[in-house]
Amino acid sequence: MPPCILVPGVKNPKLLQGQEVKGSFEKYINKTLHEITSLAVIINARGILPDNFELDAWIPDLGIAFEWDAGGESTHPLAHREYKDRLAKQMGITVYHVNPTKRYPRQFITANMKRIVRAAEKRLLQRLINDQNSEIGWLRTHS
Repeated sequence: MPPCILVPGVKNPKLLQGQEVKGSFEKYINKTLHEITSLAVIINARGILPDNFELDAWIPDLGIAFEWDAGGESTHPLAHREYKDRLAKQMGITVYHVNPTKRYPRQFITANMKRIVRAAEKRLLQRLINDQNSEIGWLRTHS
């Protein structure tokens, strides 16, 4: 199944390809990510990790992904999550797990996701600035 892509800049995000998102928490997270960042978010991304593992939400430009393990230990055993996280790390992707509970309501999760995305965007911007500065330095020494 191809990944679903949320298109940035659209007020009501639409899933372009792949499996329809039906769960209320999944819809909420998709909408939240769409509001947090203008970068493309790939939902239900398959074929990214080895062993046909799926990432629930992946932001390729930032190298981060979110997993919602709503079923808890019964549907997402710790060993399975750790293995999947290691595979993602080998591919340069940092995975963050989000779970709605009474202790951590949706607003708390949204605030944390916003903080994570903003930090990743700042790192990306700093990398771009550093790359540009090193190119300018190279041009100065070789001209």
